[in-house]
Amino acid sequence: MNIPKINIGGEYPNITHLSQMLPLPAQTPYGNLYLKWGKIVSRLIRLNRLIEAAYRLHSQAISQTEPVLPSPIDELSHLLEEIVYWIRKTADELIGLSFLCEALLQKNALPTKVEVDCIGGLLQGDHQALRDKYAGHLEQLQTLNNVSNAYKHSFINSDLNIMGRDEPVLFALGLLRNDLNKKEEFIGVALGEVVRGFDAFFQAAKEYLKRWPKSNNQTVPGTI
Repeated sequence: MNIPKINIGGEYPNITHLSQMLPLPAQTPYGNLYLKWGKIVSRLIRLNRLIEAAYRLHSQAISQTEPVLPSPIDELSHLLEEIVYWIRKTADELIGLSFLCEALLQKNALPTKVEVDCIGGLLQGDHQALRDKYAGHLEQLQTLNNVSNAYKHSFINSDLNIMGRDEPVLFALGLLRNDLNKKEEFIGVALGEVVRGFDAFFQAAKEYLKRWPKSNNQTVPGTI
């Protein structure tokens, strides 16, 4: 079974370790960014375990010949939604950190507002420098955004009761603003595709955040 993983790096990929950390500042108006990165690493380690569990549940679900309780199909559905939530949350945090890094590199000071702090802000906003930085990942981020929004907001999404044949698949039925005058959007994307797309984005974000200025002022102008 070929199970995709997020490449966290470091000497010990299954535990949070100093070798996975980035030299982000511990004292900023936005809190301890070194600790924030540590939380991201810890979350991704757990995500890899959840992804592996999803593939094993999928294998169990497609091979069952009689009813089993709890149903692996139901368990898989809930697990996939949880995986999407944590991947989306992490992508949002990486985008917010990238915005702060870009501001420091350009203006030598942190801004008073994180203007781009989520996938939607990156895709729809006017911060062209950040869009250019992650241009090769925008399509994958758009897919992740669509699935996540459908899971979270779509009133009709719970009608879906299908699963992938060869691997876990994220199925979602979106309805913008839950307005029946809008056209519903059916989404089906393999979990492996989402994981690999996010991993590529994570590697790009990690490399960019390594450029965080070490000597620049970490405070907002006009503050102590």
